[in-house]
Amino acid sequence: MDKPANSFSVMPDLQRRMPRIGGRWLWLWRLWYRVRARWRHVRISRWMTGLLGPQYRRSRDMIEIDITYLCNLHCMNCNRSVTQAREAMHMPMEMITRFVDESLATGKRWRRIRVLGGEPTLHPQFEQVVSELVRYKASYPE
Repeated sequence: MDKPANSFSVMPDLQRRMPRIGGRWLWLWRLWYRVRARWRHVRISRWMTGLLGPQYRRSRDMIEIDITYLCNLHCMNCNRSVTQAREAMHMPMEMITRFVDESLATGKRWRRIRVLGGEPTLHPQFEQVVSELVRYKASYPE
């Protein structure tokens, strides 16, 4: 009986290289996650922040824009709440255009513009949002 072309049995070397959940290294993964969780807890404590400084710093050359809160709730690592995800709130296209125009007029060079929100591609004018940001990027091609 022939196996389908995309079966792992067709590619035994790939199957050997794929990490397996469990096995002899499961204890190490569990330990790693416990250590990371403990470190995050200690790192945000007042005395550690006083010793090392704030964990996160403000950036004046990177910006995040939440263009919508609408979400299809399919991302495994998402921190959005279910009640927030149901809201069909979208940033108006005029606000995005004004942001790009003001950035160009003042000569503000953003190192990174991150488009966020629930699921940004669910914004009703997503293509126009991308074209506005491409217009900004065309002014500073680096």
